Amino acid sequence: MTKGPNAIRAMEMRSTLSPVVDIFGRRVEHYAALDSTEMQQRRDNVRGKVEDLLDDWAKISKQQKDAGATLRYQQYDDGTGPYLLRYPLDPDLARMESNAAQFKAHRSLRDVEPACDLRLIELNGNAIDPEEDQD
Repeated sequence: MTKGPNAIRAMEMRSTLSPVVDIFGRRVEHYAALDSTEMQQRRDNVRGKVEDLLDDWAKISKQQKDAGATLRYQQYDDGTGPYLLRYPLDPDLARMESNAAQFKAHRSLRDVEPACDLRLIELNGNAIDPEEDQD
């Protein structure tokens, strides 16, 4: 991943990002057993969404550049100025233009993956009772 301030380069890099669209389109094939018509529809939907995201990112970067401003990927990147990615529950999303508000992402898989049990065992294979006092 490039450094945060490079987020503004989306406008100039947009024409080189067609392979990204293709990669996401092909990934659909690994996630569902569908007939060829349904698979093509789903692939086209994903490709369309990725194209739209890249186009909107390029528009946002152009607006920022035309205004003499910067653009970072996220608030934690070095530098100052606006940033592209937001948390899904960010209160600022309600006040943003729709093309900018769509750039939201969780920062942790804890937010998107289902919970699973964690079973502790000793090196000899004996289960550790989580209720036992481990003093």
